[in-house]
Amino acid sequence: DPATMDIQDMIQLLSDSNINGNDNNQLQTSRNRNKTDNKELLLLLQQKPLNATTLNPSTLKSELEKRNIPPRGFFYDDAKHLQECLDREHEEYIEEKKREWIEALVATRKERIEKRRREWMEKEMEEERTEIMERDERVRDWLELQFRLREMRMKEEQMKKKTKQCEKKEEESMMAAVAPRNYRINVNAFSARSLAKFLWSDTWILSIDVSNMNLPDSAGAYLCRALKGNSTLIKYELGGNEFSSKTCKSLAESLEVNGTFSSMNLEGNPLVVDEEGKESFEMLSRSLAKNSGLVFLSLWMCGVGVEGGRALARNIVENTTLVSLEVGYNNFDNSDVMVLRKQLV
Repeated sequence: DPATMDIQDMIQLLSDSNINGNDNNQLQTSRNRNKTDNKELLLLLQQKPLNATTLNPSTLKSELEKRNIPPRGFFYDDAKHLQECLDREHEEYIEEKKREWIEALVATRKERIEKRRREWMEKEMEEERTEIMERDERVRDWLELQFRLREMRMKEEQMKKKTKQCEKKEEESMMAAVAPRNYRINVNAFSARSLAKFLWSDTWILSIDVSNMNLPDSAGAYLCRALKGNSTLIKYELGGNEFSSKTCKSLAESLEVNGTFSSMNLEGNPLVVDEEGKESFEMLSRSLAKNSGLVFLSLWMCGVGVEGGRALARNIVENTTLVSLEVGYNNFDNSDVMVLRKQLV
């Protein structure tokens, strides 16, 4: 709150507004660039209001009349009344200037954050491009095909109905010739991220198998997040990776809105390894109570534990579509296993 900040706090905030803590040269440059501005701010905040007793009687009378205060004819009484007005006006002026500086500071920080976000996205895209274009020819061909299809869809929106139908048939022919509907694809942390981005809006692929590739938790989160936008994909084979809390959380959010996805295999992933994992699996369990599409779910040997089994049993009773659930080697309590069996019979 600008009203509660002292002068040194204001100076420090302004000095920090363009600092990148990982770059000493940038730190020094930022300080030099802000040196003049900080001096101006310091001088502004140290200003004192005008002393009414230094005014001559005619000026004093004029200042009072400007403020609709009738002069009393006694110099020091009039000066006292004017001084109260001057102090109040000066305080309001300083507060307004402080607000302006804070707004400028916030704008600068927002701009810096946006710049870093753009740099991060560019770096991410470059990593994906390097991995895809140089190391995996099949992924490259598939993604290039997706680019072509997207261009066709953009043109399709501007054409007449008959032309759209022709383009759609051409699109389906291209997909059938190049990209199968059930795909086993070798990916790593970078290309999995790019694959997930394309799956978000893909309308051709029915199943994806990226099992046993030692993919990190972040890759699983991206792949599961794609289910929020994809209404065609019905099956994921994600077993044998390093998917954990992020993947659980992302899958939970997607299952709450996706009613067409029907088969998920997560076997052999360390889904629950800490407190964050427990909370994320709790979210996943709750999402099953709301989901209306999932038919098969494998959690075999995922380290879910007793608490996770209890959460699963508590929420599974609300699910009406799940037919097959694999939960072996998770250390579930027998009573929870019985609840699960009873629900799936």
